Amino acid sequence: MRPNKSPSSPEPHRRVDSALALTESNALDLSHAIEMPAMVNEPDHAISSARHGHYAQYLEAARVALLAKFDCGDVQMQASGYVWPIIEMRMKYMAPLEFDQPVRIRATIVEWEHRLKIDYLISCLHTGRRLHKASSVQVALDMASRRMCWVSPPVLWEKLGVLVRTQ
Repeated sequence: MRPNKSPSSPEPHRRVDSALALTESNALDLSHAIEMPAMVNEPDHAISSARHGHYAQYLEAARVALLAKFDCGDVQMQASGYVWPIIEMRMKYMAPLEFDQPVRIRATIVEWEHRLKIDYLISCLHTGRRLHKASSVQVALDMASRRMCWVSPPVLWEKLGVLVRTQ
């Protein structure tokens, strides 16, 4: 669910995928891509590219858009009684990200049973060249008990459209 924006407020990125969709193999599509220019406001002058700290901002924009696709944003998950802090982030630099280079950032949910793991790929919009790979891991914390959940709560499974295991 997207917040209402006034017509004059700029869109930080353009949505590419818009809704939960079934792929040709009838599997759930747990990915989302955004397109945006690389905004390098403090370039690494030695190589004329983005500094390493900027990559986390790009990944966060893709993560927020992906979770919004499933109505799993921070506000919605807090309303369900859980918060989802990021406990781990891994990044692999593959090629420089040049100033104002148009990029596609694809975020894909790859694990959700015990933790929420998202894989990312930043690629050049024009050439498709892979520029950066990363992953992040989030865990559910029950807001009432302030304890980490060893199994992701059913609300996440429901919002992702996956079956909840019964024992």
